[in-house]
Amino acid sequence: MMWLPISGMLLMPKPEVNKTNVDNPDQPFEIGVHPKTFLSVGGTSGMTVLDDRGVFAGLNATISRVNGNSLIGATSDLTWDTASNQLVATVGPRVGKLMVALDGGLAVRSDFTESEMGGQVRGSLNLGLGSVYVRTMLWPQTDGGVSAVTQLGFSVNFPQQLGYKPRTTYE
Repeated sequence: MMWLPISGMLLMPKPEVNKTNVDNPDQPFEIGVHPKTFLSVGGTSGMTVLDDRGVFAGLNATISRVNGNSLIGATSDLTWDTASNQLVATVGPRVGKLMVALDGGLAVRSDFTESEMGGQVRGSLNLGLGSVYVRTMLWPQTDGGVSAVTQLGFSVNFPQQLGYKPRTTYE
């Protein structure tokens, strides 16, 4: 009885391959996505560590151009930090490879009476919809020195592909 299914498979016509959808053999194989632009918006939270201790929470947004396993883009966030009782905003460029990203740039903090500008650098580990990171912000002091604030945090982002076109029927 085993010969019946086998003979049925041998007698079935070979499926046709749609030649317009076959990958171009001249193109190299690439792991990852084709170049796409993503806008990710979400929340961030964590704790301020080292000298001043506290927690922070806020919103963040990132726009990234992903090509293969590399990304380049810009990121910003707006948080309230209980260690300094100030609103902190950051903006700057972002680069990354696979699951690791590095960004830096301008940081501004304000207690609503006066503001000061500084800089920040952040290294993050992307875990899909979320990431964990360590950030150091540098703030100028009145005596000419610099104070550093280090934060450990996580963010949850909801990425949206910009310019997305839904798949159409094959021709």
